[in-house]
Amino acid sequence: MTEPLRILMVAAEMGPWAKVGGLGDVLAALPGALHGDQAQVTVVVPLTRPILDQIGRPEPLPGGTYSDRIGPQQYEVTLRRATQPGGVPPNGVPVVLVDCPGLLDREVYLDPESREPYPDQIHRWGILCRGAIRAGQLSGGRWDVIHAHDAHAALALAYHRFGDPSAQLASAVRVLSIHNIGYPEIFPIWNVSQLGLPESEAGPMGPLEYWGELNLLKAGMSYADGIHVVSPTYAEEVKSDSDMGYGLSGLLRSRGGAVRGILNGIDDVTWDPSADPYLPAHYAAGEMAGKAANKRALVRELGWPEEAAADPLLGIVSRFVWQKGIDLVLDAAEELLADGVRLVMLGTGEPEIEERCSALERRYPGAVAVPLRYDEGLAHRIEAGADLFLMPSRYEPCGLNQMYSLRYGTVPVVRRTGGLADTIIDADEKPESGNGFVFDAPVARDMAVAVRRALAAMAEPGRWRRIQKRGMVADLSWKQAAWRYLEWYRELISGRTSGP
Repeated sequence: MTEPLRILMVAAEMGPWAKVGGLGDVLAALPGALHGDQAQVTVVVPLTRPILDQIGRPEPLPGGTYSDRIGPQQYEVTLRRATQPGGVPPNGVPVVLVDCPGLLDREVYLDPESREPYPDQIHRWGILCRGAIRAGQLSGGRWDVIHAHDAHAALALAYHRFGDPSAQLASAVRVLSIHNIGYPEIFPIWNVSQLGLPESEAGPMGPLEYWGELNLLKAGMSYADGIHVVSPTYAEEVKSDSDMGYGLSGLLRSRGGAVRGILNGIDDVTWDPSADPYLPAHYAAGEMAGKAANKRALVRELGWPEEAAADPLLGIVSRFVWQKGIDLVLDAAEELLADGVRLVMLGTGEPEIEERCSALERRYPGAVAVPLRYDEGLAHRIEAGADLFLMPSRYEPCGLNQMYSLRYGTVPVVRRTGGLADTIIDADEKPESGNGFVFDAPVARDMAVAVRRALAAMAEPGRWRRIQKRGMVADLSWKQAAWRYLEWYRELISGRTSGP
């Protein structure tokens, strides 16, 4: 039997402690799916305010207290050890928390008052990534993989490339996961020297330079031995379309076979309608009565009249941003409401979109509900209680909610892009295998037509039940994705290069 791979993962968030978006969901499940006989995983995340509020400051790693400097600013850092809650038996997934009071112990990404990134954000990511390298150096044994997730963690690959790695890290391959290329983390170029990275790398067209600025995602892509994109279709989209690639398509194409699309899975223990603790009634593919009970309970929770449970219910759980196509829903809302549907939209995001959502709720108080907040329990109850789940994204790297919806028998209506295209099969195009309804152009009318096709299917109970069941019995777990990761890690190790 081969020795298990030792994998050091780095990310800005990790569920269930700190979950802002899909990245937090992935870090909640992927490490545990990998952790076992084939791999031993340690995750490094910042000790941000959400984690601090839940577990305080755990005990430090031996030798894990040190001073670090970025430019003129000196920081006191402590590496603390914890175990991911709900971890994999027998011992769970170990976590190293990078504790830097006054810098990292805030909200994960945005200042809650300004709703903008913190002015010293580059310092935060620098301290996190150097902390990850220090954590690897303090551990016993040899690491096989350093896996950074998104731009916030990408500097870990640069520090590994240009630092003086210990024997524990010297032979590790570097992997970058791109969960959303639209968030590259760009800063003034003079930060390169303050971060302790070679200024020679920041010249025009250099690995760290992007139109005269420092682009952390480009840095990670440049220094990674392997670049993971979170679905096969999204990998092709960002390589071929310069707009979807946010100016980095050429670099991705130049990396050739180093780029790999692996579709995310879902945590099928947390998202299980037969045992979900957030639901008032449980159900499964073979016994669906509980789904109707959940719809009735959701209608009551939203404050609607009981007769609303007889109408088709469309659910959305999302960030309210341009990428997610929420404006398409708003543009088509009155047309859909005229068809007799009701709409619940849970999330937060851009102020102008939030206001449009609230205005719609005010105009239709018995048919539209828009809770403007993050609410994990309500998200589960919407997945269980809605008939349809809308995801009209302009682009969607992977998407998880369409897979949660399949699991809960809530039929997705999605735009054909990224991971949505990889997971949802149109039930009109392929009646024998369809599990949802798909439209192509990011326009409100096309989305409304797809919703109407879904409503027509609802009017045929036998057909509708077959569509629901296909989604509910599919294996959407992390098992297959974890196997593909392990296979890819070993492929990278066997053919290791020194970077770009």
